[in-house]
Amino acid sequence: MKVPVMEGTRRGFRYELSNFEIVEMDIASAKLDFVAGTGLRADLSGLEFHVWLDYLIDGEDWYNPVRTSGQLDVHVRPKSSAAGLLGIGVSAAGRPHIGPVEDVEVTLDLSIAIYGTILRPLVNTVLWVFQRPVERLIVSAIKRQLETFYIGDLNNYLSLVDLRVPLRLAAPRGNELAQEALSFMELDLRLCAASVDEEMLQLDVYGAMVDAEDPNATIPGEAGTLPDAPPAGDDHPHMLALALGEKQGNAALHILRKKGLLHKTVTQEDLPDDVPFKLSTNTFRPFVPAWWLMGRKPMHVNAFASEDPVVDMKVNNTLRLQSAVSFEIITVEHNGEEKYAFTVSAQVDGQADAHVIGGGGEPYKLQVVISSLAVSKLRVPKSHVGIVTVGLLRPFLKTLVNNVIVPKANGFLSGGIEVPETFNDKLGVDWDGLTLKVGRDSAVGSADFTVNVSGLVQQMLSPSARAMARGQTSRPRVAAAPAQAEELIAEV
Repeated sequence: MKVPVMEGTRRGFRYELSNFEIVEMDIASAKLDFVAGTGLRADLSGLEFHVWLDYLIDGEDWYNPVRTSGQLDVHVRPKSSAAGLLGIGVSAAGRPHIGPVEDVEVTLDLSIAIYGTILRPLVNTVLWVFQRPVERLIVSAIKRQLETFYIGDLNNYLSLVDLRVPLRLAAPRGNELAQEALSFMELDLRLCAASVDEEMLQLDVYGAMVDAEDPNATIPGEAGTLPDAPPAGDDHPHMLALALGEKQGNAALHILRKKGLLHKTVTQEDLPDDVPFKLSTNTFRPFVPAWWLMGRKPMHVNAFASEDPVVDMKVNNTLRLQSAVSFEIITVEHNGEEKYAFTVSAQVDGQADAHVIGGGGEPYKLQVVISSLAVSKLRVPKSHVGIVTVGLLRPFLKTLVNNVIVPKANGFLSGGIEVPETFNDKLGVDWDGLTLKVGRDSAVGSADFTVNVSGLVQQMLSPSARAMARGQTSRPRVAAAPAQAEELIAEV
């Protein structure tokens, strides 16, 4: 950090302080407290560092011939502290923004060692001349450094934090499809607004599900309205609560359908042994009169969501699901050629339960389990085989959905969606007691957590990563006694 030369006069002496440098800064602890309507109060305690600077002292008058120069080593000791009020807001890019820094208070406990002077009787005078200027200089430097760190470095760091959180499906090894199923989907947690009261920091987030492979993709539907109450209620028993609405779930299903992942081809190999039918034209003869006149042919069913599914959040961690589904019936000729037969469209309604798994040393995950699905409103929009008695197909499709598709989907989701424990591979978070509560129109995740804030601050202020003397041109020094040519005269 560059500090201009400090000059002045005091009681008949002119003085000059130059080549100011801070080395070996250490911060014992850092604490942030909420200040209602403003932001955060930052308290840094246990400040310890050395300040090296060159000094020159000269008598102002002819009868005061004193002139000497040397170096000062100012040791700011661990009883020193600094505090300031930090405004908090939201940048145009949707990141947290710190600033301005106001009401800075600095408490110093320091000692001064003098090197270089040959005028031993004037040591006390030199110390008396320099003590107040040095204190003012250090206080000014700490205030500048707080602004540099919080407004400069910390905002730069926050601007690099990716607030689009990828969704990771905890799939078993070897199941590459499941492992990559959600790799393209991200939850956009960029900020819309920030407010502070005496007990909490409330952040309004964009909250959109984003297709990382197609950033220009649009999600149908209108954005939800922001609630007045905090996500976890007025009692807010946990340190952090994040509320997501039905729009996030519906947007995720839209992306999954667009990617073709809400699609399942059911073959004979997929049927459990206890299913009372085979996938062949013989099974469907009662529904398709034209097949009475042909020999047996194997078949498979392409089941897919023909429209975006809709999720409706209910109390007791319950999700109501509804989707328009199409079942394409495909026959397989003796030469292996696939031939389209007909399509059955239906409405599928069901229920799922959402809860948290993990904890106790294991990573937390969000798991969704589909309980059952009902099939209704059957019709045949297209047929290449003539008449299809669609009403008689209901038991067949219900068995196909609940005995094949639902178990496959639950197996796919059984590992759960991982709750991230690192952000940008740098900032580690330890979650404690993560819970999920699904109510009407929203799902709220709550947890306590720990973040190594002191370690983050120390890292950013360390001499190697962020020296306070950054950019200065004076010769390098270390916080140790100088060479023998310079004699230690006094230390106070």
